[in-house]
Amino acid sequence: MIWEAATAEEWTALSASRDLVAFRDLGQAAAALARLAQCHVARPSITGRHGSVVAEPAPTGKAQLTTEPRLKDWLRQWGLSIPAGMVCPDARSAQAFASTLQRGIVLKIVAAALPHKSDVGGVLVCRAPEQDVAESFHDLWARVRAHAPTVEPDGVLVEELIDEPGVELFVTLRRDPVYGLVTVIGRGGTDIEVDPDYVVHVGPISAWQVPQLLGGLRCATLLDGFRGRPALAREELARGLVRLQQALQSTDLMELELNPVKLTPTSAWILDALATGSAR
Repeated sequence: MIWEAATAEEWTALSASRDLVAFRDLGQAAAALARLAQCHVARPSITGRHGSVVAEPAPTGKAQLTTEPRLKDWLRQWGLSIPAGMVCPDARSAQAFASTLQRGIVLKIVAAALPHKSDVGGVLVCRAPEQDVAESFHDLWARVRAHAPTVEPDGVLVEELIDEPGVELFVTLRRDPVYGLVTVIGRGGTDIEVDPDYVVHVGPISAWQVPQLLGGLRCATLLDGFRGRPALAREELARGLVRLQQALQSTDLMELELNPVKLTPTSAWILDALATGSAR
């Protein structure tokens, strides 16, 4: 806590407290938080979805994570839940890969110059398995060409559609020059633009802290089971946040932005991801 007007007696009592950490002003508190974020924190082993130990991936940099598929492949190595997908250079390969998936699919344009794909018509959902994926591929490509004629895409990401019931969240992890590691969690998808609902955590985060953090969201009740619906997998989100923190700290990145993260009764699926900046 910060108490600039505390008397000498009050300050003595605060200093003796086992439950509170007191600072005389905001500057002193900020300096302490920044120092705390730099301290060594024991790194727990990374486990996969079924409890198997996952080896920590080699450090990587922003240059290797310039597109959504590359970033997702890297996050998958950290044991995070990523939908099955493949970058396809043409409609024929897109149709062939889509036929191996059991659900509907999502088509996404892949280009480092187009981080916000929806703005250029670069996302298309095919909910029915029998839908002509090749035709959708050509439609997507044409829409992107119309909006960004000078961009040469790497291909199209064909990805399984996660259509389980759940809640879309966003997660941002950022290296702040003053506060160190900062984590922001909130209501995600397009809702973030019209109804901001988020919480902020400063410093390293542990799995046991996540439930309390989520409780600060106005949409927190949607994460619990109601009217016969199962509760959503908060524990998976908590484990994922710890892994994301470790992943960010293994790179020279400034920020990881995940939106949406779909929290379902069984998993926390990362549906879109963006890496920005460099800490160096």
